[in-house]
Amino acid sequence: MITARCISLRYWRSLFQDNSGVTIDLHLSDDRLDPVEHHFDHGFHVGWPSDSSNQMRKVGTFEEWVVASPGLAQSATEPNDLAGLSFIASAALKNATTWRFSKGSKVQGITVTSSFKLNTSPAISRAIAAGACFSILPNFLVYDDVAAGRLVRLLPDWSLRSGGIYAMTPPTKHKPLAIRTIIEVVATYHQAGLGQTSG
Repeated sequence: MITARCISLRYWRSLFQDNSGVTIDLHLSDDRLDPVEHHFDHGFHVGWPSDSSNQMRKVGTFEEWVVASPGLAQSATEPNDLAGLSFIASAALKNATTWRFSKGSKVQGITVTSSFKLNTSPAISRAIAAGACFSILPNFLVYDDVAAGRLVRLLPDWSLRSGGIYAMTPPTKHKPLAIRTIIEVVATYHQAGLGQTSG
């Protein structure tokens, strides 16, 4: 996916203030888009990279969290408990209803039934907050909502997948200064742990 949601908006504002000559035309999508095909100078891929001729640099990591509306806070203590709850699926994932949880040596695989499907992660998080349902999203995307009580993290003792956040640029020898600056801002943000510990 090409996204700029891997960094808080306050850091994008800081980037503009510190680099007044930089202008950004931002395209947000959960689809897997190729920067060359779509004429992008640069993008961020969140997940697990496939073979590509594009240049990739890992700038951060993330974990998948089970998040729910506050009304479901006490509804699940084991992964199997999720099967009876209303689930919102991501249309961007190939296997959006099958999940593998681990806790030490214990492993549980579950299949949930999707009552609703959306194609962007921010829309999913807003839909969860508005109703008695849950979904699975990257932690950097929902940390602020969990910290503020708008969402609740379910099953925090159980782990799902973890993945990488990658800066992706077309296969050119030299990157413009503005592109290098954006990459460094995002890398610094995640190296400091801000994607998991602040907004």
